[in-house]
Amino acid sequence: MKSLSRCWLYSKRPLQCCGRFAALRDASTVPHSFKKANVGENFAIEVEDEGRPVKVDGRPSFAYFLSQAVQESIAKSTVGQHPGKRKLNDVSLPDNLAAAMKSVIQGVNSGPEFLQTALKLKRQIQERFPPLDHRIQEEKRKEFMEQILSQESLNAPDGGIWDEDEEFLSEKNKHMLSKRIRETIFNYQPFDFSTPERACLYMMARLVPDYAALIKTFHQLRCALPDFEPTSLLDFGSGVGSVTWAVDATWPKACKEVVNVDCSSAMHELHELLLKGGIADRPLPRRENSTHFRSFMPLTGTIKHSLVVSSRSFLELDSRDMRLRTLDILWKTVMPGGCLVLVENGRAGAGCTVMLEAREFLLSEMDEDRQSGRTRGIIVAPCPHQNKCPLLLKKPKHRICSDSQTYMEVKYPNRLLEVFSYLIVQKPENPGQTAEHLKSWPRVVQPVIKKSPILVRVCNKFGNLQELAAAKEKHGTMCKQVARKCNLGDLYPVEVVHPDLHINPGYNQLDLMRAKLHSTNIAEDC
Repeated sequence: MKSLSRCWLYSKRPLQCCGRFAALRDASTVPHSFKKANVGENFAIEVEDEGRPVKVDGRPSFAYFLSQAVQESIAKSTVGQHPGKRKLNDVSLPDNLAAAMKSVIQGVNSGPEFLQTALKLKRQIQERFPPLDHRIQEEKRKEFMEQILSQESLNAPDGGIWDEDEEFLSEKNKHMLSKRIRETIFNYQPFDFSTPERACLYMMARLVPDYAALIKTFHQLRCALPDFEPTSLLDFGSGVGSVTWAVDATWPKACKEVVNVDCSSAMHELHELLLKGGIADRPLPRRENSTHFRSFMPLTGTIKHSLVVSSRSFLELDSRDMRLRTLDILWKTVMPGGCLVLVENGRAGAGCTVMLEAREFLLSEMDEDRQSGRTRGIIVAPCPHQNKCPLLLKKPKHRICSDSQTYMEVKYPNRLLEVFSYLIVQKPENPGQTAEHLKSWPRVVQPVIKKSPILVRVCNKFGNLQELAAAKEKHGTMCKQVARKCNLGDLYPVEVVHPDLHINPGYNQLDLMRAKLHSTNIAEDC
């Protein structure tokens, strides 16, 4: 055997020595030779895959399988390009936009201090929280005052602490109160982009990461709805135009009309200058007569658009009521069959909170309100279900649902990561339309743990957070390799078994009732 391998290494002819090596050579040419699943009889349950019976391990972490259609699709390509793959390569600006951005930066005082100010603004936007309502701020202030007075052994009245009771607080207690408020309540201050310098700072800080997040979000939309192509766009909080460039990159020559809404005239001027390639005297290369700039959004919603986008704008609204009123107007503006896309920051968890507010509002039974003409939305992404979000059962600080995308900066070409939260909702064409046209594969909500066994934490089509373990013995080699290739934001292309069919003790409702009854009997005996 050793001499045979040595002869093959120094020979230039192909290996044709014996039948054993010929068999190995032929097997290596087969595109996929995967080991199939072998489920034990102790926990086996039988489910159907398009009318074909399939044996699946019934324990919750293993209760799923790779359908035959998905296996055939993977066999025609590669495991790394499975049908649920949503990862993109590093995103960079289009060449004409990058050139226009560089010319604009050269026209201003873009020294080291200017660049440091832009980086500081970028960090401030990433760490931004929405402002608390005035009612909540007042309640927290009274709660802190009561706690401080209780520490001083003062008897607070039953009705709470009011403004006239502040005279009982010493200077030390006032200092403690102000410190507690600074540590607990986010000091929200609105940004000012009314000058060309501030608009240019925002362009340097947020144009590339916003563009990258929108490219990834529109990619999710295009994968979920392949036949959807927007013909008109409403961009609420348009800024310097990252939404317009991302739409043109995702659906080239599809969008015929764009309406940009922003309260800053300096932002509109810089947006138009970037569209013209950095030269103010040039005409618009596309949609010269159908690109509109507005300072206010119409309140009626009579003019409909097939795509309505709000990127990094909801965190700048004053209160929750203002956000919901704005969301109601944007939803009225979406034409039947169109989509509403919301994108916010995903690092601090504030963007996810705003997305949960919008999701619950759009999924409420609005079709009963005949006067407003509102209809119930269909969640396209990131959720694979139309139920209540399971994150609502967690504490607010743990309610994080985000996606990520890598991008290349223009000023300093480094590979950076943008984390964001998004929501895509489709307005049904008729009141009876359901989400049957969307894929119900579970969404990967946390980074995959690629040890043995591979753990994939997903949000499934039943509206539950679930941890799936991929093992070669339970699901086969192909399923295990697909799990290893999944990333945050991808779809895990498997069919999850309904929780009522799980057979692991402690997960079924009947087992929980028996355990509770058993513990009650033990307590009575004691």
